[in-house]
Amino acid sequence: MDPAGHPRRPPRERARGCTAARRPGLLRAWSGRARRRHRGPVGVTTRREDRTRAPAESSLTARLAGAVTGLRAVAAQAAGAVASVAGHYATFSGRATRREFWWWSAFLAAVVTVVALIQLLVLGDGTRGAVAVAASFGTEILAALLVLALFVPSQAVLVRRLHDANLSGWYALLGLIPLLGALMLLAVALLPSAATETPVPDAASTA
Repeated sequence: MDPAGHPRRPPRERARGCTAARRPGLLRAWSGRARRRHRGPVGVTTRREDRTRAPAESSLTARLAGAVTGLRAVAAQAAGAVASVAGHYATFSGRATRREFWWWSAFLAAVVTVVALIQLLVLGDGTRGAVAVAASFGTEILAALLVLALFVPSQAVLVRRLHDANLSGWYALLGLIPLLGALMLLAVALLPSAATETPVPDAASTA
């Protein structure tokens, strides 16, 4: 009993109580030392981190390689379609697949966009000096030449696309109808390819 009348604890229990009171701080210090010992010095990666980082980097590299391969395949496909249409420049007989027709349409859209951007860059500042007038005249001549050069193969691939859908090439004249004719040709161009054994309608009618 102490002078206040409370029972005294044995020395071992008092030491254990003091240790328990200081245990949170000791645990934090021990966990900090263990964490630093596990991680190693600052800026140095452990083997476990290297093992977990290597699969992530390899998967990212594989995805990038797959994306590049896919882009190359798409570019080769587009180039082949454009080259096929250019090779059959004024050929209105035969067939053209949907893929060939739509890649050629994308090529035309890209050419028109580039010409429009050039005209905007030339006339964007609004100046009408001699240089600006000459540049504007040059871009207009370029646009006219492109229209003349691309009109014939565009009509030819459209007629062949109609043949591929087992339709007569005379349906291309629907484009003369404002707005409605273009929509009708767009719907016809989306039709799937017919059987290759089916004779071309124009060739069958002229035989």
